Amino acid sequence: MTLTLSNERIGKLALIMLVYPLIWLDTLYGVFSFLGMEAIRISLLYRTAILLLGLIIVYTRTGILSWLIQVLILLWAFILVITSYPVGDTQFIIEFTQLTRWLYPFTVVMLILAAMERFGQHDQLLIKGVAYYGWVFGAFMLFSFVTGLGIPSYEEGVFGIKSFYVGGNDIGLAALISLTAMFVVLHQQFSWWRLAQIILCCSGLLLLGTKAGWAGAVMLVFGFSLLFRRMRWVVLPLVVVVALASANWIQANQDSLSYQLSQVQALLKGANPRERLIEAAEGQLEHYPNKAELTGGGYSFYTGSGRDYYVTHNNTTGIETYKAIEQEWYDLRGGYGVPFAVYVVLSHLLFMVMTLALWFKRPSVEHLGFFIASVLYVGHGLLAGHAFVSGQPSGLLAVMYAIVIYRLELGALGAECRNKRN
Repeated sequence: MTLTLSNERIGKLALIMLVYPLIWLDTLYGVFSFLGMEAIRISLLYRTAILLLGLIIVYTRTGILSWLIQVLILLWAFILVITSYPVGDTQFIIEFTQLTRWLYPFTVVMLILAAMERFGQHDQLLIKGVAYYGWVFGAFMLFSFVTGLGIPSYEEGVFGIKSFYVGGNDIGLAALISLTAMFVVLHQQFSWWRLAQIILCCSGLLLLGTKAGWAGAVMLVFGFSLLFRRMRWVVLPLVVVVALASANWIQANQDSLSYQLSQVQALLKGANPRERLIEAAEGQLEHYPNKAELTGGGYSFYTGSGRDYYVTHNNTTGIETYKAIEQEWYDLRGGYGVPFAVYVVLSHLLFMVMTLALWFKRPSVEHLGFFIASVLYVGHGLLAGHAFVSGQPSGLLAVMYAIVIYRLELGALGAECRNKRN
Protein backbone atom coordinates (compact mmCIF):
# COMPACT_ATOMS: atom_id res chain seq x y z
CA MET A 1 0.00 0.00 0.00
CA THR A 2 1.48 3.33 -1.04
CA LEU A 3 0.68 6.55 0.72
CA THR A 4 0.12 9.46 -1.63
CA LEU A 5 -0.45 13.04 -0.62
CA SER A 6 -2.31 15.52 -2.77
CA ASN A 7 -0.78 18.87 -3.60
CA GLU A 8 -3.30 20.54 -1.28
CA ARG A 9 -2.41 18.32 1.68
CA ILE A 10 1.30 18.88 1.13
CA GLY A 11 0.64 22.62 1.11
CA LYS A 12 -1.37 22.49 4.33
CA LEU A 13 1.34 20.43 6.02
CA ALA A 14 4.03 22.88 4.90
CA LEU A 15 2.10 25.89 6.21
CA ILE A 16 1.29 24.09 9.46
CA MET A 17 4.98 23.42 10.03
CA LEU A 18 5.80 27.09 9.48
CA VAL A 19 3.44 28.35 12.19
CA TYR A 20 2.00 25.83 14.65
CA PRO A 21 5.20 24.30 16.16
CA LEU A 22 6.67 27.69 17.12
CA ILE A 23 4.93 28.08 20.49
CA TRP A 24 5.91 24.55 21.52
CA LEU A 25 9.53 25.11 20.52
CA ASP A 26 9.62 28.40 22.45
CA THR A 27 8.12 26.62 25.45
CA LEU A 28 10.57 23.74 25.18
CA TYR A 29 13.52 26.12 25.04
CA GLY A 30 12.18 27.82 28.17
CA VAL A 31 11.89 24.46 29.92
CA PHE A 32 15.52 23.69 29.04
CA SER A 33 16.54 27.12 30.35
CA PHE A 34 14.56 26.56 33.55
CA LEU A 35 16.46 23.28 34.02
CA GLY A 36 19.82 24.97 33.42
CA MET A 37 20.25 23.67 29.86
CA GLU A 38 19.82 26.97 28.03
CA ALA A 39 22.48 25.97 25.51
CA ILE A 40 19.89 23.71 23.84
CA ARG A 41 18.29 26.43 21.72
CA ILE A 42 15.85 24.33 19.75
CA SER A 43 13.61 27.26 18.78
CA LEU A 44 16.62 29.17 17.42
CA LEU A 45 17.61 26.20 15.25
CA TYR A 46 14.09 25.96 13.85
CA ARG A 47 13.90 29.66 13.03
CA THR A 48 17.38 29.52 11.50
CA ALA A 49 16.17 26.78 9.15
CA ILE A 50 13.18 28.95 8.19
CA LEU A 51 15.52 31.91 7.62
CA LEU A 52 17.79 29.89 5.33
CA LEU A 53 14.85 28.60 3.30
CA GLY A 54 13.55 32.14 3.00
CA LEU A 55 16.94 33.43 1.81
CA ILE A 56 17.05 30.74 -0.87
CA ILE A 57 13.72 32.03 -2.16
CA VAL A 58 14.96 35.64 -1.95
CA TYR A 59 17.83 34.87 -4.34
CA THR A 60 15.87 32.62 -6.68
CA ARG A 61 12.83 34.84 -7.23
CA THR A 62 12.30 38.33 -8.55
CA GLY A 63 10.06 41.06 -7.26
CA ILE A 64 10.05 44.14 -5.06
CA LEU A 65 10.22 42.19 -1.81
CA SER A 66 13.24 40.21 -3.01
CA TRP A 67 15.02 43.42 -3.98
CA LEU A 68 14.12 45.03 -0.64
CA ILE A 69 15.81 42.20 1.25
CA GLN A 70 18.83 42.07 -1.05
CA VAL A 71 19.40 45.83 -0.74
CA LEU A 72 19.22 45.54 3.06
CA ILE A 73 21.93 42.85 3.01
CA LEU A 74 24.13 44.83 0.62
CA LEU A 75 23.75 48.02 2.66
CA TRP A 76 24.72 46.19 5.86
CA ALA A 77 27.74 44.58 4.16
CA PHE A 78 28.88 47.90 2.70
CA ILE A 79 28.73 49.61 6.10
CA LEU A 80 30.56 46.72 7.76
CA VAL A 81 33.38 46.87 5.20
CA ILE A 82 33.98 50.61 5.31
CA THR A 83 33.87 50.73 9.12
CA SER A 84 36.28 47.82 9.62
CA TYR A 85 38.72 48.59 6.77
CA PRO A 86 41.72 48.39 6.83
CA VAL A 87 42.29 46.89 10.31
CA GLY A 88 39.33 44.49 10.27
CA ASP A 89 38.20 45.60 13.72
CA THR A 90 34.83 43.84 13.95
CA GLN A 91 33.05 40.97 15.63
CA PHE A 92 31.63 39.43 12.47
CA ILE A 93 29.66 36.56 14.04
CA ILE A 94 27.85 38.86 16.46
CA GLU A 95 27.14 41.49 13.82
CA PHE A 96 26.00 38.89 11.28
CA THR A 97 23.67 37.42 13.90
CA GLN A 98 22.17 40.87 14.38
CA LEU A 99 21.62 41.14 10.63
CA THR A 100 19.79 37.80 10.50
CA ARG A 101 17.42 38.99 13.21
CA TRP A 102 16.52 42.04 11.11
CA LEU A 103 16.10 39.84 8.06
CA TYR A 104 13.96 37.18 9.70
CA PRO A 105 10.46 38.71 9.35
CA PHE A 106 11.04 39.60 5.68
CA THR A 107 12.30 36.12 4.80
CA VAL A 108 9.31 34.52 6.56
CA VAL A 109 7.01 36.64 4.41
CA MET A 110 8.84 35.43 1.30
CA LEU A 111 8.66 31.81 2.39
CA ILE A 112 4.94 31.87 3.17
CA LEU A 113 4.14 33.77 -0.03
CA ALA A 114 6.00 31.15 -2.05
CA ALA A 115 4.12 28.36 -0.24
CA MET A 116 0.74 30.00 -0.85
CA GLU A 117 1.51 30.61 -4.52
CA ARG A 118 2.63 27.00 -4.90
CA PHE A 119 0.02 25.19 -2.81
CA GLY A 120 -2.92 27.59 -2.51
CA GLN A 121 -3.80 30.34 -0.08
CA HIS A 122 -5.04 28.45 3.01
CA ASP A 123 -5.35 31.79 4.77
CA GLN A 124 -7.70 30.59 7.50
CA LEU A 125 -5.26 27.83 8.44
CA LEU A 126 -2.55 30.47 8.87
CA ILE A 127 -4.72 32.90 10.85
CA LYS A 128 -5.79 30.11 13.21
CA GLY A 129 -2.11 29.19 13.55
CA VAL A 130 -1.30 32.71 14.75
CA ALA A 131 -4.24 32.50 17.19
CA TYR A 132 -3.04 29.08 18.37
CA TYR A 133 0.19 30.64 19.66
CA GLY A 134 -1.65 32.89 22.13
CA TRP A 135 -3.90 30.43 23.90
CA VAL A 136 -1.12 27.84 24.34
CA PHE A 137 0.99 30.63 25.85
CA GLY A 138 -1.87 31.49 28.21
CA ALA A 139 -2.30 27.86 29.24
CA PHE A 140 1.36 27.54 30.25
CA MET A 141 1.23 30.87 32.09
CA LEU A 142 -1.71 29.64 34.17
CA PHE A 143 0.11 26.37 34.80
CA SER A 144 3.12 28.26 36.16
CA PHE A 145 0.93 30.54 38.26
CA VAL A 146 -0.81 27.57 39.88
CA THR A 147 2.27 25.37 40.37
CA GLY A 148 4.91 28.04 40.94
CA LEU A 149 7.15 26.45 38.30
CA GLY A 150 8.65 28.87 35.81
CA ILE A 151 10.86 31.90 35.31
CA PRO A 152 9.96 35.10 37.22
CA SER A 153 9.56 38.28 35.17
CA TYR A 154 11.26 40.45 37.76
CA GLU A 155 13.18 40.18 41.02
CA GLU A 156 11.74 38.49 44.08
CA GLY A 157 8.76 40.24 45.61
CA VAL A 158 7.66 41.87 42.34
CA PHE A 159 4.60 40.51 40.58
CA GLY A 160 5.08 38.78 37.24
CA ILE A 161 6.00 35.36 35.89
CA LYS A 162 7.23 34.39 32.42
CA SER A 163 6.41 30.70 32.81
CA PHE A 164 8.86 28.96 30.46
CA TYR A 165 9.41 31.93 28.14
CA VAL A 166 12.78 33.64 28.29
CA GLY A 167 12.02 37.12 26.91
CA GLY A 168 9.13 38.83 28.69
CA ASN A 169 8.71 41.68 26.19
CA ASP A 170 9.15 39.32 23.23
CA ILE A 171 6.54 36.81 24.34
CA GLY A 172 4.22 39.61 25.46
CA LEU A 173 4.25 41.28 22.04
CA ALA A 174 3.83 37.90 20.32
CA ALA A 175 0.80 37.19 22.55
CA LEU A 176 -0.74 40.56 21.66
CA ILE A 177 -0.35 39.88 17.94
CA SER A 178 -1.85 36.45 18.51
CA LEU A 179 -4.71 38.03 20.46
CA THR A 180 -5.68 40.11 17.42
CA ALA A 181 -5.88 36.90 15.38
CA MET A 182 -7.97 35.28 18.12
CA PHE A 183 -10.51 38.09 17.96
CA VAL A 184 -10.58 37.79 14.17
CA VAL A 185 -11.29 34.05 14.43
CA LEU A 186 -13.96 34.67 17.09
CA HIS A 187 -15.64 37.28 14.87
CA GLN A 188 -15.72 34.83 11.96
CA GLN A 189 -17.61 32.26 14.02
CA PHE A 190 -18.51 32.61 17.68
CA SER A 191 -17.92 29.69 20.01
CA TRP A 192 -17.45 29.46 23.76
CA TRP A 193 -14.17 27.60 23.26
CA ARG A 194 -12.77 30.44 21.16
CA LEU A 195 -13.87 32.94 23.79
CA ALA A 196 -12.19 30.77 26.43
CA GLN A 197 -8.98 30.87 24.37
CA ILE A 198 -9.07 34.69 24.43
CA ILE A 199 -9.53 34.63 28.21
CA LEU A 200 -6.54 32.27 28.49
CA CYS A 201 -4.34 34.61 26.44
CA CYS A 202 -5.46 37.69 28.39
CA SER A 203 -4.81 35.87 31.66
CA GLY A 204 -1.30 35.07 30.45
CA LEU A 205 -0.67 38.73 29.59
CA LEU A 206 -1.93 39.78 33.03
CA LEU A 207 0.32 37.28 34.80
CA LEU A 208 3.32 38.34 32.71
CA GLY A 209 3.28 41.67 34.49
CA THR A 210 4.62 43.90 31.69
CA LYS A 211 3.23 47.38 31.05
CA ALA A 212 3.01 46.84 27.30
CA GLY A 213 1.21 43.53 27.78
CA TRP A 214 -1.36 45.04 30.14
CA ALA A 215 -2.01 48.14 28.06
CA GLY A 216 -2.17 46.20 24.79
CA ALA A 217 -4.58 43.61 26.18
CA VAL A 218 -6.93 46.27 27.58
CA MET A 219 -7.01 48.19 24.29
CA LEU A 220 -7.55 45.08 22.18
CA VAL A 221 -10.30 43.66 24.38
CA PHE A 222 -12.30 46.87 24.55
CA GLY A 223 -11.65 47.78 20.91
CA PHE A 224 -12.69 44.46 19.41
CA SER A 225 -15.63 44.10 21.80
CA LEU A 226 -17.14 47.23 20.29
CA LEU A 227 -16.92 45.67 16.83
CA PHE A 228 -18.83 42.53 17.79
CA ARG A 229 -22.40 43.65 17.19
CA ARG A 230 -24.02 40.24 17.53
CA MET A 231 -21.76 39.05 20.33
CA ARG A 232 -21.59 42.30 22.28
CA TRP A 233 -24.15 41.03 24.78
CA VAL A 234 -21.75 38.19 25.62
CA VAL A 235 -18.36 39.85 25.32
CA LEU A 236 -18.95 43.25 26.95
CA PRO A 237 -20.50 41.95 30.22
CA LEU A 238 -17.65 39.46 30.47
CA VAL A 239 -15.12 42.24 29.91
CA VAL A 240 -16.73 44.36 32.62
CA VAL A 241 -16.71 41.47 35.12
CA VAL A 242 -13.06 40.66 34.38
CA ALA A 243 -12.08 44.34 34.62
CA LEU A 244 -13.79 44.76 38.00
CA ALA A 245 -12.23 41.54 39.30
CA SER A 246 -8.80 42.67 38.09
CA ALA A 247 -9.19 46.09 39.71
CA ASN A 248 -10.16 44.46 43.01
CA TRP A 249 -7.22 42.05 42.77
CA ILE A 250 -4.76 44.88 42.00
CA GLN A 251 -6.00 46.83 45.01
CA ALA A 252 -5.50 43.78 47.24
CA ASN A 253 -1.97 43.17 45.94
CA GLN A 254 -0.53 46.68 45.82
CA ASP A 255 2.72 45.67 47.54
CA SER A 256 3.75 43.13 44.90
CA LEU A 257 2.52 45.47 42.15
CA SER A 258 4.43 48.51 43.40
CA TYR A 259 6.99 48.19 40.60
CA GLN A 260 4.35 48.16 37.84
CA LEU A 261 2.39 50.99 39.44
CA SER A 262 5.49 53.18 39.74
CA GLN A 263 6.37 52.47 36.11
CA VAL A 264 2.86 53.40 34.97
CA GLN A 265 3.04 56.65 36.92
CA ALA A 266 6.40 57.43 35.31
CA LEU A 267 4.95 56.79 31.84
CA LEU A 268 2.02 59.08 32.55
CA LYS A 269 4.53 61.79 33.41
CA GLY A 270 6.21 61.31 30.02
CA ALA A 271 9.13 59.03 30.93
CA ASN A 272 10.50 56.72 28.24
CA PRO A 273 10.41 52.97 29.05
CA ARG A 274 14.05 52.69 27.95
CA GLU A 275 15.18 56.02 29.34
CA ARG A 276 18.35 54.79 31.06
CA LEU A 277 19.47 52.75 28.08
CA ILE A 278 18.82 55.68 25.75
CA GLU A 279 20.91 57.94 27.99
CA ALA A 280 23.76 55.42 27.74
CA ALA A 281 23.34 55.29 23.94
CA GLU A 282 23.33 59.07 23.59
CA GLY A 283 26.49 59.28 25.66
CA GLN A 284 28.16 56.70 23.44
CA LEU A 285 27.09 58.46 20.23
CA GLU A 286 28.80 61.65 21.40
CA HIS A 287 32.16 59.90 20.99
CA TYR A 288 31.76 59.79 17.19
CA PRO A 289 28.92 62.16 16.18
CA ASN A 290 29.71 62.29 12.43
CA LYS A 291 30.39 58.58 12.11
CA ALA A 292 27.24 57.78 14.05
CA GLU A 293 25.09 59.59 11.52
CA LEU A 294 26.55 57.76 8.51
CA THR A 295 27.72 54.31 9.53
CA GLY A 296 27.18 53.89 13.27
CA GLY A 297 29.58 52.27 15.68
CA GLY A 298 28.76 48.61 15.11
CA TYR A 299 29.86 46.24 17.82
CA SER A 300 31.71 48.98 19.72
CA PHE A 301 28.49 51.00 20.06
CA TYR A 302 26.67 48.15 21.81
CA THR A 303 29.57 47.26 24.10
CA GLY A 304 30.22 50.92 24.93
CA SER A 305 26.55 51.58 25.64
CA GLY A 306 26.39 48.46 27.80
CA ARG A 307 29.45 49.51 29.76
CA ASP A 308 28.08 53.02 30.36
CA TYR A 309 24.68 51.63 31.34
CA TYR A 310 26.05 49.19 33.89
CA VAL A 311 28.62 51.59 35.33
CA THR A 312 26.22 54.53 35.61
CA HIS A 313 23.09 52.77 36.77
CA ASN A 314 24.33 49.58 38.42
CA ASN A 315 27.49 51.04 39.96
CA THR A 316 29.61 48.29 38.42
CA THR A 317 33.11 48.83 37.05
CA GLY A 318 35.30 46.96 34.63
CA ILE A 319 32.45 45.62 32.48
CA GLU A 320 32.67 45.53 28.68
CA THR A 321 29.40 43.93 27.74
CA TYR A 322 27.28 43.77 24.61
CA LYS A 323 23.96 45.45 25.40
CA ALA A 324 21.19 46.35 22.97
CA ILE A 325 19.27 49.56 23.67
CA GLU A 326 16.03 47.64 23.09
CA GLN A 327 14.50 50.48 21.11
CA GLU A 328 14.78 49.90 17.39
CA TRP A 329 15.74 53.37 16.21
CA TYR A 330 18.68 53.64 18.61
CA ASP A 331 19.88 50.11 17.92
CA LEU A 332 19.75 50.67 14.16
CA ARG A 333 21.18 54.18 14.18
CA GLY A 334 23.86 53.53 16.78
CA GLY A 335 24.91 50.25 15.20
CA TYR A 336 24.87 51.12 11.50
CA GLY A 337 23.99 54.78 11.04
CA VAL A 338 20.99 56.85 10.03
CA PRO A 339 20.69 55.69 6.36
CA PHE A 340 20.52 52.03 7.42
CA ALA A 341 18.11 52.84 10.24
CA VAL A 342 15.82 54.79 7.92
CA TYR A 343 15.83 51.96 5.38
CA VAL A 344 14.84 49.28 7.89
CA VAL A 345 12.18 51.42 9.58
CA LEU A 346 10.68 52.47 6.24
CA SER A 347 10.58 48.83 5.16
CA HIS A 348 8.44 47.97 8.18
CA LEU A 349 6.30 51.07 7.66
CA LEU A 350 5.74 49.94 4.06
CA PHE A 351 4.24 46.68 5.29
CA MET A 352 2.08 48.57 7.77
CA VAL A 353 0.82 50.82 4.97
CA MET A 354 -0.05 47.72 2.92
CA THR A 355 -2.23 46.41 5.76
CA LEU A 356 -3.95 49.80 5.88
CA ALA A 357 -4.41 49.78 2.09
CA LEU A 358 -6.04 46.35 2.20
CA TRP A 359 -8.38 47.47 4.97
CA PHE A 360 -9.41 50.57 2.98
CA LYS A 361 -9.84 48.52 -0.18
CA ARG A 362 -11.76 45.64 1.44
CA PRO A 363 -13.03 46.76 4.87
CA SER A 364 -13.48 43.89 7.31
CA VAL A 365 -12.70 43.02 10.92
CA GLU A 366 -10.08 40.60 9.65
CA HIS A 367 -8.19 43.26 7.68
CA LEU A 368 -8.58 45.74 10.53
CA GLY A 369 -7.00 43.11 12.80
CA PHE A 370 -4.01 42.86 10.47
CA PHE A 371 -3.56 46.64 10.58
CA ILE A 372 -3.90 46.77 14.38
CA ALA A 373 -1.31 44.00 14.76
CA SER A 374 1.14 45.90 12.53
CA VAL A 375 0.62 49.11 14.51
CA LEU A 376 1.28 47.23 17.76
CA TYR A 377 4.45 45.73 16.31
CA VAL A 378 5.94 48.88 14.79
CA GLY A 379 4.80 51.08 17.68
CA HIS A 380 6.31 48.73 20.25
CA GLY A 381 9.60 48.61 18.35
CA LEU A 382 9.93 52.37 18.03
CA LEU A 383 8.42 53.51 21.33
CA ALA A 384 8.46 50.75 23.93
CA GLY A 385 11.04 48.04 23.26
CA HIS A 386 12.51 45.88 20.56
CA ALA A 387 10.30 44.16 17.99
CA PHE A 388 12.09 44.04 14.64
CA VAL A 389 14.83 41.76 16.03
CA SER A 390 12.50 39.51 18.02
CA GLY A 391 11.73 36.23 16.32
CA GLN A 392 8.55 35.46 18.28
CA PRO A 393 6.37 38.44 17.29
CA SER A 394 8.13 38.92 13.94
CA GLY A 395 7.31 35.41 12.78
CA LEU A 396 3.63 35.78 13.67
CA LEU A 397 3.24 39.18 12.07
CA ALA A 398 5.04 37.95 8.95
CA VAL A 399 2.20 35.46 8.50
CA MET A 400 -0.31 38.32 8.42
CA TYR A 401 1.88 40.35 6.07
CA ALA A 402 2.09 37.42 3.65
CA ILE A 403 -1.71 37.11 3.60
CA VAL A 404 -2.05 40.86 3.03
CA ILE A 405 0.40 40.88 0.10
CA TYR A 406 -1.19 37.78 -1.42
CA ARG A 407 -4.66 39.36 -1.29
CA LEU A 408 -3.41 42.67 -2.67
CA GLU A 409 -1.74 40.82 -5.55
CA LEU A 410 -4.94 38.87 -6.26
CA GLY A 411 -6.91 42.11 -6.25
CA ALA A 412 -4.46 43.71 -8.66
CA LEU A 413 -4.58 40.70 -10.97
CA GLY A 414 -8.36 40.71 -10.87
CA ALA A 415 -8.49 44.39 -11.76
CA GLU A 416 -6.04 43.81 -14.61
CA CYS A 417 -8.20 41.00 -16.02
CA ARG A 418 -11.31 43.17 -15.82
CA ASN A 419 -9.57 45.99 -17.66
CA LYS A 420 -8.48 43.62 -20.41
CA ARG A 421 -12.05 42.34 -20.84
CA ASN A 422 -13.33 45.89 -21.07
